[in-house]
Amino acid sequence: MPSAAPLAAVARAQHPCRSPKPAHRPMTVAAAALKQASPGARASAAALSEGPSPLDEDAPSEEQRQPLFKFGLLSDVQHADMDDGASFHGTPRYYRYALCQLDAAVDAMSAAGVAFCLHLGDLIDFHNSRLGVCADTELHHSEKALRVALQHFDRLGRPTLHLLGNHELYQHSREELNRRLGISALQRGVVPHSYYTFHPAPGFRFIMMDGYDVSILGWPPGHPGHEQAQRLLSKHNPNEDKNSANGLEGVDRRFVKFGGGASAEQLAWLRGELESAAAAGERAIVACHLCFHPATCPGACLLWNYDEVLQVLQRYPGTVVGTLAGHAHADGFAADEAGIRHRVCKAVLETPPGRECYGIVEVFADAIRINGVDTFASEEWPLAPLGPPTAAAAAAPAGAPAAGEPAGKQVAAVQA
Repeated sequence: MPSAAPLAAVARAQHPCRSPKPAHRPMTVAAAALKQASPGARASAAALSEGPSPLDEDAPSEEQRQPLFKFGLLSDVQHADMDDGASFHGTPRYYRYALCQLDAAVDAMSAAGVAFCLHLGDLIDFHNSRLGVCADTELHHSEKALRVALQHFDRLGRPTLHLLGNHELYQHSREELNRRLGISALQRGVVPHSYYTFHPAPGFRFIMMDGYDVSILGWPPGHPGHEQAQRLLSKHNPNEDKNSANGLEGVDRRFVKFGGGASAEQLAWLRGELESAAAAGERAIVACHLCFHPATCPGACLLWNYDEVLQVLQRYPGTVVGTLAGHAHADGFAADEAGIRHRVCKAVLETPPGRECYGIVEVFADAIRINGVDTFASEEWPLAPLGPPTAAAAAAPAGAPAAGEPAGKQVAAVQA
């Protein structure tokens, strides 16, 4: 894995817990449709809908190696107001201290001058749903946890982009999350789904996928996404408890109830976004809570139709720079045959007191540098020359395998 020097402005000192307070003046948003979103979500939508950040207007020369823009990166905060615990595998989890980790990250990102922050999903933990109503308020712990976590992100004073993870969907409806996380305000005609695109600077496109578009989670019984998920789990997971992967091997372990996949409609949307990016000469970074590549994570953490998604991405070499994902709670790295980099990010939740876990990403004309802080690994992605989509991309319908490629077990499965 290539190394990258951390930013000098990023401090690694232990960060004390404290109540959130604004680090900058609140951002002004006029859109009436955003009134119900959190302050941070409203700021995100306003800044991104208005186009490139002022940080990008007078970009320094490449000779000085100044980035075109910077953004913050972290995953799986999973906040809950409860004592420390452990994962099903015994890994310690620091539920309350996760907010201290978030504050440290926000302060460093602010000092570094990031244009926005990207959180890769699982903002709050499912344990909130079991804690009941808070003793000091009339709010349920699930509601209070979401409010508090968003307030801590609001301290940045810059947009924060969110992805939906399984833990949010255990506690809140998709419609509510889309609204409160600012997703609805950034969509263009795909509501009630949770995938969207944004342009942080000229020449760059971030494509945010919904890993639970086909899932038991987030859809009511009878919804096509829910029904398709039930068929897939019945076909591929023989366990009575569909959250269990017992007896499944390798990548087949992905067929669990806490997972999900991308629908045919989302794959068509993804291909359309990549076609548009390629035509405009843009670089694309694709993000999802669930993981894209089997070399980056345990099998249970993969998108159900990860192979189908990879086939779409690999038809646009040069345009697709890399993917970002969370969910697995450990750093993971891969580079595929098309030259696309795949990164899975370590969880804030499992970072002990005295350590930190986030990245500040610098985007240059010829490379993307992930400057990891403390336990968050550093990495550099070179940008390949831009070129036209492959011949297979021009000929194949959205979501279809490239010419000469086998359909594969999962491609057939998602069409079942």
